[in-house]
This record gives sequence, C-alpha cells and structure tokens, in this order.
Amino acid sequence: AETGLDLIGGVVFRPFHDPAKWDEVRDAAVRTCKALTAHGARHLVLIDSISPRRAATAGRADAAEQMDAAEWAAFRDRIADVARLGALDHGLTVGIHAHAAGFLDFEPELERLLGEVDDSILKICFD
Repeated sequence: AETGLDLIGGVVFRPFHDPAKWDEVRDAAVRTCKALTAHGARHLVLIDSISPRRAATAGRADAAEQMDAAEWAAFRDRIADVARLGALDHGLTVGIHAHAAGFLDFEPELERLLGEVDDSILKICFD
C-alpha cells in the first residue's frame, strides 16, 4: 500500500512431475489460490520444478529423458487439476510456464500439454 503496488498474481513452482509429492503440490496450490484471491490478484502461473531426471540434460531436447505414456497422462492430469482449481474455483487466469530441467522444458512438450488441456482453464505464460 505504501508504494502503490498491487498484487497481480502468483506462482506454484512445484514438482508436478513427482506423483509422490502430489499432496504437497495440491496443498500449495490451494493455499496460493486462496491467498491470491484474498488480495485481489487475477493470475496464477504453474511451473514444474526441476527434476533430478532432467537436470543433467536441461536445455538439450535431444538428450532429455521423456516420460512414458502413463507418466505423461498423470502429469498432465495433475496440471489440469490445479488449472481447474485456479480457473473454475477461484476465477484466476492460469498459465503454464516452461522451465529448464522440468518436464516442460521444450516447445513440443508445452505444445503437447496445451493441446491436451482445455484452453478455457490453461493458458501459456511467457517471460
């Protein structure tokens, strides 16, 4: 208030790729959405955090390990779940942001995700 700034959005930068961390990711997403709406913010950005499986090949698409079909489907569904939470339950504009060493590091991965998740709940965030 002293500086005249408003909060416009926030980030859930968590291991969406790790099913063992899903409860932690979902809890962080719920808390973040509640905090954003309580402060009048309108945007939520989702980022898959660094994966030990991808860290060594960050930025090198030809060498990066890929998820199998079942892993990808579960990963996509976790992201879609949080996107629905933000968009439908909290009225936020939700975007996905690609990040080095996560499982959304490269353009084809981002295009695939955006092609599989309803664009009414998930947008893309560039920086």
